[in-house]
Order: sequence, then C-alpha cells, then structure tokens
Amino acid sequence: MKAVLCAALILFAALAAPIQSAPSKGYAYPTPYSPSLAAQIRFAQVPAGARIRIYNLGGVFIREIRAEANGTAAWDVKDDSGGAVAPGSYFARAEGQSEIIKMMVLP
Repeated sequence: MKAVLCAALILFAALAAPIQSAPSKGYAYPTPYSPSLAAQIRFAQVPAGARIRIYNLGGVFIREIRAEANGTAAWDVKDDSGGAVAPGSYFARAEGQSEIIKMMVLP
C-alpha cells in the first residue's frame, strides 16, 4: 500500500509540474534572399547580444554580426571585407544556440 501511495504521489507531482516550453529556434528571413527585394537578411529569436557567425556552404567563414538586445540582427549580405557575397547557400550559428540557421542568396 505504501509503495502504491508513493508511486501515486510521484505521478501527481510529475503531472502537476509546470510545462516548460522548448527554447526558441533562431531563424532568418527572407530566405531565399534576393537583392532586388530586400536590403538585408534579418535574424530573429536569437539570444540577446549573441555573436552570429555566417559561413558559406564550403564552411568558409564569411562574417560575424551581433544580435541586438531584443534577439534580432541584420546582415547586409556582405562578407567581412565589405564585398557582396556570391549567390548560394549560407549557414549561421548564433552563440548560445545549437541549431543551424540556413539561408539562400539568389542572384
């Protein structure tokens, strides 16, 4: 009887515990990106102040930007030296998040 009561209390505690939401996943928009439609690619739901490192499909580092306090950031679609990036696939990772953010740049 005591074991059954203990199991019931454990089950009740588990069901009564507050549900914790999963951490938000960062994302980029617009993607695909076209320079004729937008001036930049925006990031949302990234940790405030996080460094966002952007790479091309070959894994070559392109640029690092920093998220604002509200968890957003903007990339002007240029590399570290200020040149426009080539059309293709790009990936970003925000500090503090394990998810990879995928982007596509059109000509």
